[in-house]
Amino acid sequence: MLDFLRKAFLAGLGTMVVTRDKVKEIMERLEKEGKITLEEADKFTKEIVEAGEKEYENYKDEIQRALSKMMESLDIVKRKEIEELVLKVSKLEERLDRLEKKDKE
Repeated sequence: MLDFLRKAFLAGLGTMVVTRDKVKEIMERLEKEGKITLEEADKFTKEIVEAGEKEYENYKDEIQRALSKMMESLDIVKRKEIEELVLKVSKLEERLDRLEKKDKE
């Protein structure tokens, strides 16, 4: 499932890059043909790229929410939680060692 989502995310990123290049290519061709001005081509390219980047961010946020929801439903322990438990166990071991040394004295 994670692999599928990762591939979908990367495909979206690839599409955005291809689209940006394609838009620029089309605008340059239209400008050379005299159908639009250089300023219009630049403005339109910028608008399309900005819209694509905004859509990409929305897409990325949506995937992040879906992944978070999926991880919660799987009830997987997070690295941070494990690290916190390891620290607690270490502190308890130190405390136990001190108590055992005290009892031996």
